[in-house]
Amino acid sequence: MTKAIDVENFILALDKKNALEERKSKKVTFRGEYKKEAPKDPFDLEGLQKVLQTMSNEMVNIKKQVAETSSRKSYNPHKGDPSPNQNLKTEYQMLSHMWRKRKSQQLKNKVMTKR
Repeated sequence: MTKAIDVENFILALDKKNALEERKSKKVTFRGEYKKEAPKDPFDLEGLQKVLQTMSNEMVNIKKQVAETSSRKSYNPHKGDPSPNQNLKTEYQMLSHMWRKRKSQQLKNKVMTKR
């Protein structure tokens, strides 16, 4: 019985050894190796023309945007004298603040008198 187990272990060891040798013998190829492309020419006219065309299109778009934004009237809040409406707004704000203050004072007085 032990001889049969020894033979079986020997066969398994041979199978493992053969599998390892088989893996080692296989040639490993990387992704870049099977794609043998010609090196790109840095002075490729078509590629340079495409780059120039896209850059010029972007410059035209930027110039259009600048022209649109500069033609709009810019808002300057500190320009000129304040209009009468602004004076009215400030007076209204002042009066509404005084009214709120008076109301809060009246509420405090009511609370104090109830105690």
